Amino acid sequence: SEITSVLTLPMTIKRCGFAIRLLIEGKTAQPETNTRLIQNIARGYRWMELLTSGKAKSLGEIAANEGITNSYVTWMIYRACLAPEIVKTILDGKQSASFTSETLKNMLPLPIDWSEQRERLGLRNCKISR
Repeated sequence: SEITSVLTLPMTIKRCGFAIRLLIEGKTAQPETNTRLIQNIARGYRWMELLTSGKAKSLGEIAANEGITNSYVTWMIYRACLAPEIVKTILDGKQSASFTSETLKNMLPLPIDWSEQRERLGLRNCKISR
């Protein structure tokens, strides 16, 4: 004979970039790195370095070399201005599942002040322990 069980859990379905995630309330998920977000932050740092070192003379030069638009280069470079503890949180995969490269793009431009960034991004408690 078959036994049927029903399990009821409080949960939410969230779209995260191209993925859909099932978020179960009260469940602590294992840290999961967001490769696309990390790659975009690295790209922003690389392009900022090209500009500050003088290897690239403008956003337009980077855009032309990469075959992309000036606005895309600008979006990536903003990521190079993220607070170090926010970058560490992302590298460790400890940001919320809904915090993606796309959600970050929608919040740009970010404040220069790092504590304001943490507040705006909902990462108030992320601090680098020394």
